[in-house]
Amino acid sequence: MAGVVLVLVVSAYALFAIADELAGAADALSDASPGWLAAAAIVEALCYVCIALLMTRLLGPATTLGRSVMFRVSLVTFGLGSVLPAAPAPGFAMATVELRRRGVSVSRISQALMWHSWFNVRAFLTLAVLTGAVALLRGRIPVFAQGAVIGAVLFTGGALVVLSIAVTNRQVGDRVAALAGRLPWRGSRPDDVAARVAWHGSAIASLGTSRNRNIMGALALGSWVADALCLRFALIAVGVHRNMSIILIAYVISTLVALIPLLPGGLGLVEAAVPSVLHHYGVPLDAALAGTLAWRALALILPALAGLLALTWLRMPVSGARATAPPEPESG
Repeated sequence: MAGVVLVLVVSAYALFAIADELAGAADALSDASPGWLAAAAIVEALCYVCIALLMTRLLGPATTLGRSVMFRVSLVTFGLGSVLPAAPAPGFAMATVELRRRGVSVSRISQALMWHSWFNVRAFLTLAVLTGAVALLRGRIPVFAQGAVIGAVLFTGGALVVLSIAVTNRQVGDRVAALAGRLPWRGSRPDDVAARVAWHGSAIASLGTSRNRNIMGALALGSWVADALCLRFALIAVGVHRNMSIILIAYVISTLVALIPLLPGGLGLVEAAVPSVLHHYGVPLDAALAGTLAWRALALILPALAGLLALTWLRMPVSGARATAPPEPESG
């Protein structure tokens, strides 16, 4: 209960902090460039195309659902699902139901969603590390925060390398799984060691070749970059022209703020955080708020509405079997 009250108080304060700039932001939005707003909408659509292509690869070559179906599933999972309480669980649940109706096994769906989360988190952390490193090299980080940012970049970068090797390299991963199985977990049995190793090996094998894994990683990173470009184009639409490195700083911070629980998509806090960061780098607050609101409309509200329409379409009767059991995956 205390956490709920704290989040509500912080949200109310954030909204109060930007309230004085709403009139100026409204004026800036009324003069926004339709062309740049259209460009922002296009790159946001590309974000969901990348997600759909990633999910298609994760589900396997024998899942013959079609790219249009996977695009709609992606809108439901990450568009509509992102504005619901306890996100991303509701989006995952709706995706599971719709994919199951089309013949995809629960185990395949669970594995695909697990790997999507891995690739998604890894891609964001990669983007965050690169953003922090560039910001440090260009002197864009305040002196008082440089030590913390350097530590975060080094720690996160190192952790990414270690985890990437442990998770996606079968030999290393099997050793880690075996070691974890031998630890004195409560209620563990000797048979758990073999089970964990076998499960990990099957999960790694489902990713296919190293080339396929690289493509998946590129698609995950592409979805984040497309969303960041949506913010950049929305800001340009209201007359804000800043270096992409500054936009990425605001974007990374907004993504971290959006992780705060109980607020769907970080509503309220993101709208306060992004303009504040941009204002620190010399952007007028009303223009920064206008660009942020345009971005949130295109990247949060519009995908949620599109996801609702996609869910309606997906719930129409399915004719015939649309998926088959996946074959034995390639080994990487």
